[in-house]
Amino acid sequence: MLQIRLKQFGQVQELASMLQESHKSLVNTNDHLLKEMEDTKRRHHNETQQMNWSYEQLKKSINLSRENASLVREGFSRGQARQDYNSTDKLSGSALFYRDTES
Repeated sequence: MLQIRLKQFGQVQELASMLQESHKSLVNTNDHLLKEMEDTKRRHHNETQQMNWSYEQLKKSINLSRENASLVREGFSRGQARQDYNSTDKLSGSALFYRDTES
């Protein structure tokens, strides 16, 4: 009977040791995954900020383009003629522009 108890005690100790190793491995894996998740979260945050900045720049560009187009239409309706781009003129965005023919 004592031998059976000793054998069972040895098995319980072996199982406890296996559970401790498994737990330690799970804790290490969890720590690694948490660190990886924080890195991913930080990258995502940075990418989101970059996308928001790019979107704001795009909105500004579109608004400037609309303002320029509006000015061009207003100028053209007051008798200005369309002229082809020449390399001495400075443009932002288009190869054609409207210019007062009197200048």
